[in-house]
Amino acid sequence: MPACAACLRILRSRAAASTSRTRRIRREPPGRRSLRRGPLPGAGDVRALQGLLTPPGSPRCPGVDLVSASDCPPLHGRAGQAPWHDARGFPRKGCEPMRTLLSLMLIAGAAAAQPLVPAPVPAAAAAVPAAPVNVAPVYPEAERLAGHEGRVILDVQVLVDGSAGSVTVFQGSGYPALDQSALEAVRQWQFKPKPGPDGRPVTSLLRLPVDFRLAQPPTASSTALQSLMQQPCSALNAEVAAFRAATPERSLGELPVFRTSGDLVFAAASRKSAEVKARVLRTLPQLYEQVALDCATTPDAIYENVLADAARRLMR
Repeated sequence: MPACAACLRILRSRAAASTSRTRRIRREPPGRRSLRRGPLPGAGDVRALQGLLTPPGSPRCPGVDLVSASDCPPLHGRAGQAPWHDARGFPRKGCEPMRTLLSLMLIAGAAAAQPLVPAPVPAAAAAVPAAPVNVAPVYPEAERLAGHEGRVILDVQVLVDGSAGSVTVFQGSGYPALDQSALEAVRQWQFKPKPGPDGRPVTSLLRLPVDFRLAQPPTASSTALQSLMQQPCSALNAEVAAFRAATPERSLGELPVFRTSGDLVFAAASRKSAEVKARVLRTLPQLYEQVALDCATTPDAIYENVLADAARRLMR
């Protein structure tokens, strides 16, 4: 209540001062009236501001009510609405006190305004990356066609973030190409770091075996092989497109249909001269690309016929 009484005293004193100023303006010569202030907000603007400064349900000072629309005309210059000044250029009666009230409300609102702080949002759980997929080493084509198998044992330094530090060969497979393929793959792998005494991850060493084992190819009389070789090129085209979309960095030699086909081509070349066998082994990747291209241009052809034609050209 003391604060409300003070509010009333301020309003009354400012209203009296404003009325005195209005009387002085009326006595001023016409040449000085151009110094008056411009248009002021209307009653609707005042009510909106009062509503912001006086939230619903909050107590008001006794005797202080909201300004009604009839207390003062709206903004000067709005089409179809009365201006703040009459025809003689003088302020309308009763409007100057409302200017004082609006000024006080603006001052009070600016003093009481607080920065808009959004409600605190609960912190989201720390992002956890998806479990990494460790890609298996690529089986070198020459070693696969030659039937070479083996185990490579690597010494891997696992860093605190799970990545591989130094990777070295502890025991080789006997085939340098297999060893190199294992090294290149494991350097990209992600591991679970070893926890230290305090539970935090620490750098550690891991001895890791990597096996290269050949799958048993289907026999020439098997139903699976016959179905594979007799498929139309249109079926192969769809398989090649899906393989390239999923693994664009991989060679077509890793596609199962070409892997089996390569075994058959190399078996046929084994009866040829050493020069022919070496050329077939060296150019098998180009053979797969050529077969894929031929099938793309002749989708109704049978895959076995396209493969045989490309292999004959290769082994001449």
